[in-house]
Amino acid sequence: MWFNKSMRLLYTMTIAVLFILTLLRLFCPYSICTIESNSMEPTLHDGDVVLCTTISTASNKEKSQDNKNAYNSPTLSIDDIVIFKSTNHSDQNWIKRITKVIHQGTPLSLNTMNANDVRSIITGDSAHFVIRNNAFYINGRKSSTYIPHQNFYYVNGDNKQTSYDSRHFGYIPQSSIIATSQLGLISIHNRRINIFFTLKRQH
Repeated sequence: MWFNKSMRLLYTMTIAVLFILTLLRLFCPYSICTIESNSMEPTLHDGDVVLCTTISTASNKEKSQDNKNAYNSPTLSIDDIVIFKSTNHSDQNWIKRITKVIHQGTPLSLNTMNANDVRSIITGDSAHFVIRNNAFYINGRKSSTYIPHQNFYYVNGDNKQTSYDSRHFGYIPQSSIIATSQLGLISIHNRRINIFFTLKRQH
């Protein structure tokens, strides 16, 4: 009995959601993403569907007039959820939550930072980076400071026990982010159906 009612409810909600999404896609830069991991639990579960605001590749890589090395970036803040291209698997897109931000143009003291974080930022700007004799070399020159050419984000999964995130691969560059998400569309978990839910961090 519960199953029949739930299936009818799910069918009705699915039709309504698809209709709304069709309208949205006609007029807005939205896409639909399906979660394929448990790294964002309890906010998002494997199989959940979310609405994503696409960030075009062109806008990510557009150079500003003031600085030929700078990126024009959409505003992203701590606690925002982003979808980005994996730094280790170019054919995969990952979803995480921003927990720290390093803004473009902010001088960084490399000696006070984790070496993995330093590497991720400098290589994220397409610069050559090596560590030799406990010193940092950027494009062949020894350096103790660096000024990033774009924003960089430290991202974590809400499920820290299982998430592979910035604790392992460091910061991600603005140029790798392809979408953001603030709205969940459909979630079916533990025999509960949820539609149109926010993605605020659950404690």
